[in-house]
Amino acid sequence: QDARDEGIEPDTVALNAALAACERGGQSDEALLLLSEMEASPSAPPDRISYNTAIAACSRCGEWRTALRLLGEMAERVPPPRNTPDAHSYGAALSACERGGQPDEALRLLERMRSEGLRPGLVHYHAVMRACATPAHWPIAASMLQDARDEGIEPDTVALNAALAACERGGQSDEALLLLSEMEASPSAPPDRISYNTAIAACSRCGEWRTALRLLGEMAERVPPPRNTPDAHSYGAALSACERGGQPDEALRLLERMRSEGLRPGLVHYHAVMRACATPAHWPIAASMLQDARDEG
Repeated sequence: QDARDEGIEPDTVALNAALAACERGGQSDEALLLLSEMEASPSAPPDRISYNTAIAACSRCGEWRTALRLLGEMAERVPPPRNTPDAHSYGAALSACERGGQPDEALRLLERMRSEGLRPGLVHYHAVMRACATPAHWPIAASMLQDARDEGIEPDTVALNAALAACERGGQSDEALLLLSEMEASPSAPPDRISYNTAIAACSRCGEWRTALRLLGEMAERVPPPRNTPDAHSYGAALSACERGGQPDEALRLLERMRSEGLRPGLVHYHAVMRACATPAHWPIAASMLQDARDEG
């Protein structure tokens, strides 16, 4: 508006800069208003960058339906020759599907991208694999690692963590442990704290408390520093494994170890320990934990 007040009519570049500001600020409604203004303007029509930025703004806000609508409209609304979606367009739209929890839409988009002669990159595989981190879609997420390799793309730690998350949500601890072993042997995609936390959570989901505790102990040796020590998420997953495995004494030891490492237990940790201690022999400890939690604020 300041430019217009001075008699300067903003061009496409200026409006694209405003769109980018809206996207980074998570203002999808403002971005869509700007895009509509550009579509009605003879002097500052939208280009591919305009649409990509508006799609990314919708992605940031989880508005996957609007993102896909814009992707479909691009060819009609943008003057040729640069009026077809590119790799950035698909990356933003796939991210919207990921954030919106739409694995089937993400898979359709990936196929459409290929059908238009565009080669998916790691960023596209990351989004699709994270979208497929559901109990029903975990085999697809895991198979995408090989798809990427078949296209000459070596999966990185982020991609393997996405596959791990899919295995965890699908209750596939054996698959998760195989992936973790693959990462431990890989110079290009070593495991990080997220990898171990996810594998521990997979073991917890399957009641494999011994394996979960072993992984917790191995993390400091196997993960490159500095982020190689268990955090609150690590202990939460391990305590949940003890709870599901009916191991109150192990849960209590873990809680003390957590405190000794300078980590403050939260409600999720107390929940797991108290449920683990719901036995005839341990009920007084479970009851006393209510006061322990209050004492820690």
